[in-house]
Amino acid sequence: MEDLKEMYGFLSINSRMDVKSMALQYILGLSGNVEGVKLLTQCPEILEQIILLLDDETIIKQDALLCMINLTAEAVGVESLIRFESAKLNFSKSGEQTLITRLVNILLSRFDNDSDAACMLLCNLSRSEAHLNECVKSIAPHLLQIMEAFTNTRHSRVGAKYHYIGPLFSNLSAHRQIRDWFCNDELSQGGATKIVSFCRFEESAVRRGGAVGTVRNLCFDVDLHNWLLGPKVDILTYLLYPLAGGEEYEDDEMVTLPPTLQYLPQDKQREADPDIRRMLLESLNKLCVKKFGREFLRDNGTYFILRELHKWEKDRKVLLACENVIDILIRKEHEMTVEDMSTVDVPEEYYEKFSKMDDDFLSSL
Repeated sequence: MEDLKEMYGFLSINSRMDVKSMALQYILGLSGNVEGVKLLTQCPEILEQIILLLDDETIIKQDALLCMINLTAEAVGVESLIRFESAKLNFSKSGEQTLITRLVNILLSRFDNDSDAACMLLCNLSRSEAHLNECVKSIAPHLLQIMEAFTNTRHSRVGAKYHYIGPLFSNLSAHRQIRDWFCNDELSQGGATKIVSFCRFEESAVRRGGAVGTVRNLCFDVDLHNWLLGPKVDILTYLLYPLAGGEEYEDDEMVTLPPTLQYLPQDKQREADPDIRRMLLESLNKLCVKKFGREFLRDNGTYFILRELHKWEKDRKVLLACENVIDILIRKEHEMTVEDMSTVDVPEEYYEKFSKMDDDFLSSL
């Protein structure tokens, strides 16, 4: 601990480059393991110095970001950094800003080589549900600009990819305010329509998974289902396309599918990432909460896509998610005990029972 405290003076932005570099390398090494992270969280004055190095214009800033990315891989590290949101820090060049605001500014800069690293750090900070409110408060005013960076491949002039904006949106959309923003065309300028288009983004599984995670969160709001399934967003097509293969269907089955999913080429590949396939299926499950959604999915060939997926699927958790949706779709509507399943109050003891049933199913596969 004493050795660590001695680093404080070396981490000033005004220190010599070689001195700062050696001190940061030492801290970078500590941040790479759990015990080192716990040690660093006990030195808030050191953490503040590392944050202030975000105004350094050399490779020092990159190392400072890497330290914080490592630190926030652990929950205790997120806890220690998010505390700096309660008071503005006095950056030497950027003036008074909070940590998250400074990171957003780095992210949005067209000429900053560390935009992607800043976005990764924002992803780590926003992953904690306990601190989501603080993140939303600081990031919400910049959502439109962040969406512009996400959708405009020419935004960065120095080659930033912005793939991690996808999981950042996924984290943030766990908050109702962000979901409302996505689904307000006036505020987000078609945010929901834009995000669903990245559910099939082939260049990056990170970006694609983030988009699917965001869409899944939008499906949690039952009152939005009619709009999401409508022609403006057409969410069902974007959810089913990655789950579809190149199978042939009977004519009476084919005609029920959304036009984009009819007559797919025989070499059509399904989504390769099982976690993304599972999130797509969980989204479909959420859309089955109300009668309108269930009937819409039945009328648009969802069962046929999932039937073929079930034959192909090898991942146990994805198979379970697939069967959960199929079990709903194959039931006649008059067999459903309620129109809106979100209103059903499930006793606590049944959660354990259902969880055990799922575990038994996974074990039996």
